[in-house]
Amino acid sequence: MKNSRGFIQIVIILLALVLVAAGAYYFGTKNKSVQAPTASVQPSANPVATADPTVNWKTYTNKKYGYKFQYPENWAISEKLVSDPDPKTGIAKHQQR
Repeated sequence: MKNSRGFIQIVIILLALVLVAAGAYYFGTKNKSVQAPTASVQPSANPVATADPTVNWKTYTNKKYGYKFQYPENWAISEKLVSDPDPKTGIAKHQQR
């Protein structure tokens, strides 16, 4: 009688563990399949054109170092500095013409 009682307790514990594992697996995979809703962007009925603020800018190209950038047309670019760069701003003065 003792042997069958111990056997039944082991079977009940194993069944409980299997049920807990199956429940954990079910809820773990169920949460992964749920996707968050995505926001959809509705196009505007009347698209508004925005002006390019850099349309009249000039382009500086440095072939030696292989870079280029755009700058406003009222700025002056000089490759020859007449002073060391300001330590606060990093900007150097250029010679006035």
